[in-house]
Amino acid sequence: MKHLFVLLLFSSMLPLVAKEQTLVSGHVDHGGYGGPVFKFTQIGPNNDGGFLMGGQGGWIIDHKLVIGGGGYGLVNNVNVNWYEVRTFDGEPQPHVLDFGYGGLLIAFISNSDDLIHYEIFSILGGGGVDYRLKNELNDEQNGDGFFIAEPGINIVFNITSFFRVGVGGTYRFVQGVDLPGMTNSDLMNFSGQVVLKFGAF
Repeated sequence: MKHLFVLLLFSSMLPLVAKEQTLVSGHVDHGGYGGPVFKFTQIGPNNDGGFLMGGQGGWIIDHKLVIGGGGYGLVNNVNVNWYEVRTFDGEPQPHVLDFGYGGLLIAFISNSDDLIHYEIFSILGGGGVDYRLKNELNDEQNGDGFFIAEPGINIVFNITSFFRVGVGGTYRFVQGVDLPGMTNSDLMNFSGQVVLKFGAF
């Protein structure tokens, strides 16, 4: 009788053992994409206009989830007029801002096959900011690293089966900046962006 009870108990548990529960089940499609990103923002204590360029890409799981990465850098000259450095004879030395960041990209895509759809996403990572002489490429005067979290949303247009365009906005949350004349809030702001995506979606 005891053996029969154990056998019945074991048999009743078999469906629970056999049926694994997962976030994504059944047939799963895989894809991927990459492409350039163009961002427009305000940056610095004076809210100067900033133009950032970079790229992003990722692995697309079941047309819904993206796991990838992205990186962006400031390409226009933002004058650092709040940071004054002079030569030995008293002449001012104009400086400009260097700013860049990147990290892990996580995104959720809604109705990927629709001609126009949306995606929500976030970049989690780090970056660097420094001041350099205006006409020098590698003359760092001050530099500091920071943590960044940048959530956002894109409206995506399916141009062809392998090319899509996303237009949207983000907000930068920055922590860890400690520079003369610069604080976390000076680097935190909204951005508008355009993303060109090439791949298998």
